[in-house]
Amino acid sequence: MDTATIEDIARQMDRDHRLAQKLWAEGLRETRLLAIRLEEPKKTQADQLDRWVHQLTHEELTTYLVDHLLTKSPAARHLVPRWAASHHPLVRNAGFRLLNRLGLDDDELDPKARFPGYFTLSGLQSDGADAPTNAIVRTWRAIVRYMGRRNRRTGQQAVRRAQEAQLLWEQDKIQLNREYTNRTNMK
Repeated sequence: MDTATIEDIARQMDRDHRLAQKLWAEGLRETRLLAIRLEEPKKTQADQLDRWVHQLTHEELTTYLVDHLLTKSPAARHLVPRWAASHHPLVRNAGFRLLNRLGLDDDELDPKARFPGYFTLSGLQSDGADAPTNAIVRTWRAIVRYMGRRNRRTGQQAVRRAQEAQLLWEQDKIQLNREYTNRTNMK
């Protein structure tokens, strides 16, 4: 079922926290997309949002969750730093997407979660996190574009972080290519 159909179904229904919980528990793409649309952002608790983010299975669901629920839920703002530093790529991507959507200057966002001072990619790598995926690098680029328009000094710091992310991502691709070549040559 396409998202337009899910949107139509959601428009015909009222928001319902309990129903959203049941739909999410079904675990299907369609039921989870509908759960996101029917959930009441002000009723969500941090533990529920954290559980949902950690149960993400693909990029489409990540984007939909961020755009339609996390940006509207006050409880999500305090989880941004933890998600962005996660070892799980989709969780980390949700953190960066949410940070980008909050506009980086949201008054309710914890000051420690602001991009230039908090997210040091070398720190993530030293903690054993995987190199950023292409989707995360794209999100960083979006953040850099936004920040460069808002504040030149802050934008310059973000550019350095984005360049670091690009290097890590390219190193990861090189390593994966080497491993693939080695496996292929062994056959």
